[in-house]
Amino acid sequence: MSIGINMSLRGLRSIRLFLCITSIVLISLGCKNSDGMHEDTKAVDKKAFFLNDRLEVVVASFAVSNKDDIDQMLLGDISAPGFYGNNSLHGLTFIAPGREVDPKRDYKNGVIDGKLDVDIVRVLYIKPWNSVEHQRATDAGKNAKIQWENLKYWNDSLKEKNAETIYGMECLRDSKKVRGWRRIDCLAQRNSNEWMLIRASEIYEGGAPNPIMHAQYYSEAYGGVEMSWISSSWNLHQWKSIDQKLWMLIDQSNKIK
Repeated sequence: MSIGINMSLRGLRSIRLFLCITSIVLISLGCKNSDGMHEDTKAVDKKAFFLNDRLEVVVASFAVSNKDDIDQMLLGDISAPGFYGNNSLHGLTFIAPGREVDPKRDYKNGVIDGKLDVDIVRVLYIKPWNSVEHQRATDAGKNAKIQWENLKYWNDSLKEKNAETIYGMECLRDSKKVRGWRRIDCLAQRNSNEWMLIRASEIYEGGAPNPIMHAQYYSEAYGGVEMSWISSSWNLHQWKSIDQKLWMLIDQSNKIK
């Protein structure tokens, strides 16, 4: 009887030793869990923000360390709600097209030496239309083309701006400095039937110390949203690719399919 017990104990010890050795080997090889993810790989912290019944945007934490995640996701401070007013989402960041991503950099601040980081685009807000705003979307205060016609009308009277075509946009450039620098107002066609207004500080020696471009418009996408984003004026030449990347990120992060 004692011999059988001793053999059983030796068998248990052998099994335990086998399991320990197996665990060590698997860990050294990068043991995977049931989800197929390496146990030593940190998952990207994400949070979903509901905007309307057609759009729920997934935002990644600024703490992501993977180069591809930083470049291909909307980043935000997900430790606190990103809403204000009518289900608005604000304070997001993404990497400007063609910019090199450095996982060691802190993209949360977005300011370098007191200037907006040229590598990033900040989404000031994404705001869904309510029924009243949707009805007013073609009014002068909402429609980019109507606002542009009003701006051109006043310029025809005051002659304060010069009409130019800049990077495929119809623009009006200040003919003289205003508060020490010149501004460019542009009407940009973002797709076949939607337009947006872009206002930028012109870049020149002695000009605005922190030149910024600001885009704002209404879109019928996902039931209607109001969009506003900013970037450095150094990125004015790629206004279209910036807007396209923003919507690519929104489309791929939308949880509602």
